[in-house]
Amino acid sequence: MAKAGIPLDRKIEVAQEKVVKTKEKYEAAITELKQLIDKRDALKKEELIAAIKRSDKTYEEILEFINSDLKKRHPNQYLHGGVLKF
Repeated sequence: MAKAGIPLDRKIEVAQEKVVKTKEKYEAAITELKQLIDKRDALKKEELIAAIKRSDKTYEEILEFINSDLKKRHPNQYLHGGVLKF
């Protein structure tokens, strides 16, 4: 027996509309998050490049420093020649 009030089909339509609006808000939030992360990453890259330019270390010294940290964290995955194997 159907209860008096809003028909079930109308309740379904309202629920579907709510889902669509929620999905749109979610997608907008995801887009904003991605943009903010991209902006943060770009700023970090700029900061790193500026630090490298100010440094008296050579390119090879900087890479060796970075790779030495990788060797410590992933000793079984590091191969000769500076290539990580995952």
